[in-house]
Amino acid sequence: MDYEFNFKATIKKHKFGRYGYTVVYLPQELKSQLPFDKYPRLRVRGEYCGLPFENAWQPSGGKHFLIISKKKMKQCGLKVGDPLWVDFEVMDQDFVQLPPELERAVFARARLEKKWKELTPGKKRGFAFWVDSAKRPQTRQQRVDDVVEMVQAGEYFETSGRTWKRKPRPRKSK
Repeated sequence: MDYEFNFKATIKKHKFGRYGYTVVYLPQELKSQLPFDKYPRLRVRGEYCGLPFENAWQPSGGKHFLIISKKKMKQCGLKVGDPLWVDFEVMDQDFVQLPPELERAVFARARLEKKWKELTPGKKRGFAFWVDSAKRPQTRQQRVDDVVEMVQAGEYFETSGRTWKRKPRPRKSK
């Protein structure tokens, strides 16, 4: 497939607090061609090492980086310090890929669908990721049920490290 943008960069380690990511940094000459003023975390899709990806350019200290999957690095026999060709294009910034079971649950109920459409793409992506990250079918279904309940109630979740939890409901005053 032909992508609008491509470049060669070195895979580096990017430290963020106590976390570390394997990344490539966007060359400055490409940065000016992309709409970062409107979308600081620009969602893109493309390929590196012949493998497809969907991700977002993340801002950091005046630069933008793309996280390179350790699993894909292993598949390609790559390590930190190796060069990598990246081909990509800008995605529809509002697009959210839903796991099939979540999509069925949301669009089977008109009232829920209306509330779902009012959510930001980021909240939708968060719910989709939470459901999709479950490995067992029972856990996935429980998370779908939780998402349905939270969206209907106008509740959302917050993260604490890698743990997702519901925000507490405000107490009703008497």
